[in-house]
Amino acid sequence: VAAVMNFAGDGTGDTRWKVPGTIDWSNMRYNPNVDITRETTTLYASDRDVFLFLVDDRNPIVAGHLPNGEPDIYFRGFYCVRRERCFH
Repeated sequence: VAAVMNFAGDGTGDTRWKVPGTIDWSNMRYNPNVDITRETTTLYASDRDVFLFLVDDRNPIVAGHLPNGEPDIYFRGFYCVRRERCFH
């Protein structure tokens, strides 16, 4: 976690890397600015395991255009997993 925090900060947007926003499925709009809660977070840890997923969703990559003319966009992102295996 410390190694990721060196370049990605705390995941709240203090760097370009942050917890992803959410999609409003009623209008298919993506909102990158959501409060980070237990329901919206992509950061998980236990005493043995860690999973984190961060994106740069405020700087989209435009890959072309959709049939309706809207931009076809992608976001950079990465995930890290650490699993400690316990063998008895």
